[in-house]
Amino acid sequence: HGPCMSAIAAQAMRTLSEWLPQNLANTSWAFAQLLERDVPLFDAIAAAALDKIHEFGMQSISNTALAFAKVFFQAEPLMYALSEG
Repeated sequence: HGPCMSAIAAQAMRTLSEWLPQNLANTSWAFAQLLERDVPLFDAIAAAALDKIHEFGMQSISNTALAFAKVFFQAEPLMYALSEG
């Protein structure tokens, strides 16, 4: 997975701020399913998600939380915000 997923992550990070919450959740979930812990990508998803946290539905909240937990990614501000959702 390495080089291919790194290329996908690099491309994704260019437009994350424009994505819907479902897109952020699905991308983090997909990387987590493959156990791809791309730190810059997860950092960027966490930042973008925090900016849109009020738009997150229950499914996006649960998928994002699960994805971050599955790859043991510490994003405390995001996890707090998701738990308040």
